[in-house]
Amino acid sequence: MRNITKNQQKKIGSLIITAILIGLIFVVLLPPSTAVLLTPGNLSGSNITLGNTVTFQDVNLTISGEERIPVAMLNFSIYENTSNDNVASVEFTVDGTETYEDPSGAFTITRTSYQSSWYDIGYGYGYDEPSGPGINFSYGYGYGPTDLNAITISYDITYTTQESGSFYAKFSANCTSYTYTSSESSVFTVTGTNVNLTLATGWNLITVPVHASITAADLAENITGCEMISWFDAGNQTYKTHIAGVPAYDFSIRDGYGLFIYVNQSSYINVSGTNITNVTVPLSVGWDMIGWYNSTSTNSTNLAENVSGCQLVSWYNTALSRFSSYTGSPASDFDIQRGKGIFVYVNQTSIWYGQG
Repeated sequence: MRNITKNQQKKIGSLIITAILIGLIFVVLLPPSTAVLLTPGNLSGSNITLGNTVTFQDVNLTISGEERIPVAMLNFSIYENTSNDNVASVEFTVDGTETYEDPSGAFTITRTSYQSSWYDIGYGYGYDEPSGPGINFSYGYGYGPTDLNAITISYDITYTTQESGSFYAKFSANCTSYTYTSSESSVFTVTGTNVNLTLATGWNLITVPVHASITAADLAENITGCEMISWFDAGNQTYKTHIAGVPAYDFSIRDGYGLFIYVNQSSYINVSGTNITNVTVPLSVGWDMIGWYNSTSTNSTNLAENVSGCQLVSWYNTALSRFSSYTGSPASDFDIQRGKGIFVYVNQTSIWYGQG
């Protein structure tokens, strides 16, 4: 074994000392793991209908009294419970201003607990942040008096559910040199179905084939180019119409009922809700407008056989701007898919339970 010279011993000693100094620098400059505590909040509910919201209350960023932490950015993310895939995220500054969101419109941030005295730059405690793009923190991690209480900045974060399944959330803080992350939130389950219906320019006879607990105004607001939504009052054999943007007449969207929607351009309906399992639609003598919500298609022959006293079954051809009717002959039969609105003409009162 070759002997180590004194010169080599000095070099090795210098390297060891350098490594120790570097380690000490990191120990001094990086705060301990207890310097920042993040909690993902408490759920407003654990079973959510697709398209509805869930709120995480008291999403907290806590900084210990003797630290000044440079908070560059906060992040709140939703993960699929089994695969741990990220399905939605929002980034925001300490004051709650969103800087990035995916999907767009999925989150609402509300800061609920804050004191302006907590913000400063330099030695002390609390937090600091860049004063503008490209501006570095003037101090970084600092250590202040040990007799100060910890600070807690709180948020309520509302998330609009995007897909069905089981999910959890995590809250994190990017502090320039280190990212702190909370534990997982409680798991919440989202149930329901998302449906898309295509609309052609003009009048479209449709039905909303999921239970969504919405009104005509809600629906119109989310349809590009929508001008009017009408339902047919069978008892009075007349239309009742909501004009988009005019609150004077609004009505609830009911399961199993048809709707006439007028759009000034090709468009679509995107609605989330739970599957409809049964309906109770009273039928009056004359014309009645119903909606086919079942996932399995049917035809006018089968529908007519399951509606008491049915004389005619009609659908609206948007391309031709006119009705076509099944009169009982095989040649006039037509298919009825999920989401299609239908007029039936009956000679007696009855109740339609969705069969056909």
